[in-house]
Amino acid sequence: MYSDRAGAYDETEVGLLRRFAAQAAILVANVHTFRSAERLSDNLKRALHTRDLIATAKGIVMLREQLDPDQAMRWLIEQSSLSGTTLATLAETLVEAAGDEAG
Repeated sequence: MYSDRAGAYDETEVGLLRRFAAQAAILVANVHTFRSAERLSDNLKRALHTRDLIATAKGIVMLREQLDPDQAMRWLIEQSSLSGTTLATLAETLVEAAGDEAG
């Protein structure tokens, strides 16, 4: 609240405005906290999805290339580097291709 003249509000009004301001500050803080929690949740979901894709792609590589888990992971990392794509993108491509081949 503002006024173009000094002393526009008496003590009762100032007290009421302070209480409203305090409640508004709490509301803004709660909205900020909620949105931060939503972003964290979305990031965690994406991370878990990516981890699962990479694990599935690693299994596909193990089967196709007859590699152990460590070798398959190194193979994925190397292919990612050679192709200039992220590991997640490569994994998604491999998983989708395997799905297309299967059915």
